[in-house]
Amino acid sequence: MPIAPQIIVAADGRRFRLRPIRPSDAPALMEGYETLPDRQKWFRMLHAVPHLTPELARRLCTIDPARDVCLVLEPEQGGPIVAGARLMGDGAGAAEFAVSVRGDHQGLGLGRAALRAALEAGRRMGLRRIWGEIAAQNGPMLGLARSLGFSLRPDPDEPGLVLAELRPPEQKDARDEKAASA
Repeated sequence: MPIAPQIIVAADGRRFRLRPIRPSDAPALMEGYETLPDRQKWFRMLHAVPHLTPELARRLCTIDPARDVCLVLEPEQGGPIVAGARLMGDGAGAAEFAVSVRGDHQGLGLGRAALRAALEAGRRMGLRRIWGEIAAQNGPMLGLARSLGFSLRPDPDEPGLVLAELRPPEQKDARDEKAASA
């Protein structure tokens, strides 16, 4: 489903273009990843990945638009990619989410804007469940997920990780009614 570019205004007033990722963005993705402190890299990948290889960057920039969404933000007047959000669909109505913001652009609301737009695109695609794993120490990401309506619970299989899950309101209500009647 095509997603039209749009302008996002950051908390500091700067303007950024939100658009779908392209395969040609791989070098910019590698460059942006290098700006992240090691702790942020670990939070993003949930294991040590000191550098994005060209192969991994190409894979991250090549999506299946029938089931995936990946949106990036770049300065309106041109410049490097500064943030992005992705939904990686499983083809069965669920998708894993991820968000990344360059180290020098964090705290401006760009990750929130990108994830909101990705969630809206996922809703239009018919996704019924969005989920992700978040490091328990990643307070900003846990706060973002909570503020966007994700339910959070400790991952029973991975100590130190939190499972975040978002379902459309009608599915949440049906699940809550079923639990209440049990």
